[in-house]
Amino acid sequence: PNLGPWIQQVDQSWRKERVLNVPLCKEDCEQWWEDCRTSYTCKSNWHKGWNWTSGFNKCPVGAACQPFHFYFPTPTVLCNEIWT
Repeated sequence: PNLGPWIQQVDQSWRKERVLNVPLCKEDCEQWWEDCRTSYTCKSNWHKGWNWTSGFNKCPVGAACQPFHFYFPTPTVLCNEIWT
């Protein structure tokens, strides 16, 4: 997809651009959730709150890895919460 309309300039040490408020189709959310439902993650908001001290995004201290459905019980929750 053309992400141009949703690209925003940012002044951060690890990136200069971000995409924000990109509309996601219901079918894409459902497929994404289905594809990842047996995976693990440590947060429901993938936009901020990561530990970047190593130069790579890692789970914050104390954040437990849980099955995907723990943080995202439905496709709707996934697409409404993941980049808030």
